[in-house]
Amino acid sequence: MMKKIILSLITLLFTTSIAASQPSIDISAHTRHVWRGQAGPDAISIQPDIRIPLSSNGTSVGLWGQVPIQGDASEIDLTIAQDIGKIGTLAATAYYYDGPFLEVDSHDVEVSFAASYEGVDLMVGYFVSGDAVKNDKWLQVGYDIGGFGVFAGVGDGNYIRDDDDMGLVVIGAEIELEGGYGASFMYNADTESPFLIASKRW
Repeated sequence: MMKKIILSLITLLFTTSIAASQPSIDISAHTRHVWRGQAGPDAISIQPDIRIPLSSNGTSVGLWGQVPIQGDASEIDLTIAQDIGKIGTLAATAYYYDGPFLEVDSHDVEVSFAASYEGVDLMVGYFVSGDAVKNDKWLQVGYDIGGFGVFAGVGDGNYIRDDDDMGLVVIGAEIELEGGYGASFMYNADTESPFLIASKRW
């Protein structure tokens, strides 16, 4: 029964979204996938990204994935987002890694809020479900100057080895160049691990 409900919701969302507006589709390649200082497979990652407005009031649905060219640690994320005037964007994201796709327990769900003001970006996230990540919290602040950005993120739970308290997880910088080329450097302050990543977006 639950599978039928989830499948019906996904079908309804994408049918409605396609009727409302044409999707935007991006594809990017990264030398490896690193998310919030957490390293994925040490292999080139292909990342498709589909964004579709559902209405003129700022509601949208997104489907993002990362597929390493080696190994099987792929990921599919489904996001429903709502713009809140000029304040920011509220979103719910279901992260899928393995298991039956239509099973609720196969998805880690995060509720997040993101806002920007005078070049400063703020994002807060809270996992409401997921056996390994439930109740994990994340806060990230960034600053962008003409295509060059710096950022820092703090978290608890699975983000950090001492999971009882919030702590600094990652600091980094990124730059985007003409032609869709980019590069980023991230340092996981918890594990003392550096990551240098190059990317190309189409």
